[in-house]
Amino acid sequence: MASHLNRRIASLRSSEAMQLLIAGTPGSLFDLVCELLARAAELLPGTIIRSHCGPDDTWAADPEASAGSLHLFITNYPARSYLDAVRDGRLPAIVVIDTPLRCFTDLREAGHEAMATVRNLSACAAQIGELSASPAACLLGPETRQRPAEALRTILGHLGWLPFVDHPAAMADIGSTDLTHGVALADDANLIRHILGPAFHFAITGVRRAVTWPRSCLFQGDQPGQSAPAILDLTGPARVIVYGPYFHLAPGRWIATAQMAFSSGACGMNLALEFHGTVPLGNCRFPVEHAGVFRVDLPIAIPSASEAIELRLVLQQGAIEGHLGLDDIHLMPAGD
Repeated sequence: MASHLNRRIASLRSSEAMQLLIAGTPGSLFDLVCELLARAAELLPGTIIRSHCGPDDTWAADPEASAGSLHLFITNYPARSYLDAVRDGRLPAIVVIDTPLRCFTDLREAGHEAMATVRNLSACAAQIGELSASPAACLLGPETRQRPAEALRTILGHLGWLPFVDHPAAMADIGSTDLTHGVALADDANLIRHILGPAFHFAITGVRRAVTWPRSCLFQGDQPGQSAPAILDLTGPARVIVYGPYFHLAPGRWIATAQMAFSSGACGMNLALEFHGTVPLGNCRFPVEHAGVFRVDLPIAIPSASEAIELRLVLQQGAIEGHLGLDDIHLMPAGD
């Protein structure tokens, strides 16, 4: 696979078209790498084609491109066909991964709401992690800001464009960029540490780690869009008590753990814990036999990184009294 890719890169001439995927976590580092690569590409003969592709686009091995052209596919959410092409060595890629804090801060400063930012970054990281083992993918990290000229040489070397490495125009006016960034608030720091930290680890290494969804990122069924409180009133008809958070996980099997405390008024009730994506991912039903603290361990299977995952805690019949205390939701990778 790697030798096939190396032969293809080495055979690049002005008489053939070249394709390159630029994928990475959204933010200032991704923008910087795109700028560096665009500068290098301008030195090549022929036409430069830039395509911003989304998660539903399809990669074509032989697009309609003129001889000597360079086709750059730019995305934060690579579609399945692009992931497969890179993993199979048919499409070279530059993969850009910044720190979770910097990406979160960049998107928040651009006006994105915190929960939407976590959803977007978890989706990006879960998809990009599938490229971690491919020799066709060249990884660039946060150090790129301090050493952009070295990063450009790495990019050019990966693509077999070594004759352009020391071209004056390629290296002109390249200096380190501002490394300062904001400090996350306490609630945001929780999201970064427990959700984005493991997600970015997977993006870089392809190895899953335990994830925690803080209760505050779930929503109250009786007041849609409002964060779930620590204590929930069960009084009322059968209904969804808690739902959310629509974050993404790496594909594979997981064990979801929910810890709940029930008042004596909740005795005799039946509840269900469910996980949904575009298809059901796992569910269990359980009775409340007595007051106290209960723990539910539920196996779930994530078929794709593109799944926005919804948890639902469902009260299955009406209640005239009773309260429920809900803790954070823990997710542990399980063997396949």
